[in-house]
Amino acid sequence: YLYYALHEPNFLGQVTNLVGGSTGSHQRINPKGFYNLSIRIPSLSEQLKIASVLSAADKEIETLETQLEAYKLQKRGLMQQLLTGKKRVKIKELSS
Repeated sequence: YLYYALHEPNFLGQVTNLVGGSTGSHQRINPKGFYNLSIRIPSLSEQLKIASVLSAADKEIETLETQLEAYKLQKRGLMQQLLTGKKRVKIKELSS
């Protein structure tokens, strides 16, 4: 959430107004200005909805990662069988 809050147009506008110094890596925000920045905090019900969506996404990611590992193991096993000659692949001759 914090990543998105820090990239929200309202927040970026606040930062732009506080930036001092020259351009590039020498730009600064003075500490007093930094402590006065405000970040929107969603209501409790909205936080719960966000948490629910993120939880579902985490479960989906976990499922996909598990499937990916299973496919990698299957591939490794098939490659081993092919390389040791335990499994052969029939190749049809190409017609000229």
